[in-house]
Amino acid sequence: MEGIAESGKTVTTEIIKKEVEAIKHAIDNAEEGSFITALSDVVTNAIEIVQEYLDKKVKLK
Repeated sequence: MEGIAESGKTVTTEIIKKEVEAIKHAIDNAEEGSFITALSDVVTNAIEIVQEYLDKKVKLK
């Protein structure tokens, strides 16, 4: 948060403590063409979440 403040730019931030919920929130609220970076301590959990979203997207097409 300090680094963001030091940038001098006005940005909106939201802290979501649970990793799974944070990733889901990022995906659900991303605009078309957005790039999401997830820094995870349990990579397999992050991959599973992203895969679930990809599977749902494929089924909808």
